Amino acid sequence: MEIHQLRRKGFLKGKIARKLDIARNTVYSYLQRAHEEMTECMVPSRNRKINLINIKS
Repeated sequence: MEIHQLRRKGFLKGKIARKLDIARNTVYSYLQRAHEEMTECMVPSRNRKINLINIKS
């Protein structure tokens, strides 16, 4: 994840947000998550499992 890479390089959270053109709160939430969670979260939608329980017919 690019956010984690930029943070490891020493970028401040606000600078990361500006560089990636995303909200600063988004940067905070992504940095709070473990890398594994982020990788799973970023799986392309066609590869995600659909939760059919929440779908109403």
